[in-house]
Amino acid sequence: MIPTGPNVDEPYDPDFYRNSLWFDIWSPDGPGVFCLDREELMAAAQARWGDAVAMYVAPVVWSLSIDVRQPGGQDFEIYLAWDRQSVSLAMLTDDDVAEPAAWIRSLLPAEPGGRIWIIRGDLACHADLPAGITADQVRKSWIYHENPTTDIWQLKPREGLGMNARLSGESHGENP
Repeated sequence: MIPTGPNVDEPYDPDFYRNSLWFDIWSPDGPGVFCLDREELMAAAQARWGDAVAMYVAPVVWSLSIDVRQPGGQDFEIYLAWDRQSVSLAMLTDDDVAEPAAWIRSLLPAEPGGRIWIIRGDLACHADLPAGITADQVRKSWIYHENPTTDIWQLKPREGLGMNARLSGESHGENP
């Protein structure tokens, strides 16, 4: 059974949230490329982190929320979107996110039919996540954007982020 809320016994630490970043893993090539099953993600997280994992359903926004509290390690959160087309990672830095990003990518098919990317929440950087990528390779593959709020949106679908189209519902068709 999945709990339906976070552990309320843990003290709230506002600096923990203020000094960390948000990342999204998804495909810039459109719906259907990234698809992760909730039960498979739950089982994989339990196998990977054991007792350091608390899982619950957040009925409004996420299909699944996983809190990873590692004694002596970096704590973080994993969120699976309701449409299972993306995973968000919270409370991590560019370096710290590499390990869970490589792990998430390992749970997806080797040939998903498009690219899998991780993008930082402030749009300042992104990285391609090919099959078999390691955490060290993720750390070395960040592409930083000089003007993140404009540069990232100028990339075309199948050449870069198609999030504008995904969010607006607009279709750009196939590139020639």
